[in-house]
Amino acid sequence: VARDERLGPVVFADDRSLHARAAESVLTEWPLFTGLPITVVTVSEDGFPYAASVAPLVYVDAMEGYTRSARDERHLAEVECETVATRLRQAGLDATSEVREGDPAHEIVASALAHGAGLIVVGTRGQTGLRRLILGSVARNVLLHAPCSVLVVRGGTRASPPTAACPATPVPASV
Repeated sequence: VARDERLGPVVFADDRSLHARAAESVLTEWPLFTGLPITVVTVSEDGFPYAASVAPLVYVDAMEGYTRSARDERHLAEVECETVATRLRQAGLDATSEVREGDPAHEIVASALAHGAGLIVVGTRGQTGLRRLILGSVARNVLLHAPCSVLVVRGGTRASPPTAACPATPVPASV
């Protein structure tokens, strides 16, 4: 969805899935991203351990476990986000990494605003109907709330790079 003529800076939303890898391949294979600053954004969810609220006798243990788990998740997100940024740099792109905490769609849009992004690139599973209703759709929410253009790359598909304005190909006459 093109909202204006700007292409960069680019925010690449990486959720560490195969669908994000498809979006990453678009960034590395399409030459129009060369020279644009790309921020790889990974969001580490910071959910509250509700189980601790129903078991007050084990609250301290539950909170310690939750704190340790959240710290480990954040560290893993930082390592993997930097790994993606490194792969993009190795492909000749200008990439940095950024890890945020919270609701993924909200944080991706917030990152785009903070970086003055012209484009958000996000992968999607392409769920529809009841599955999307139950599972939610980060890509859809980003698309609805983004202040800039959004490129949604469906996982499992291989997109060819756009070509420069190509002349119209004549259609052969029927015989």
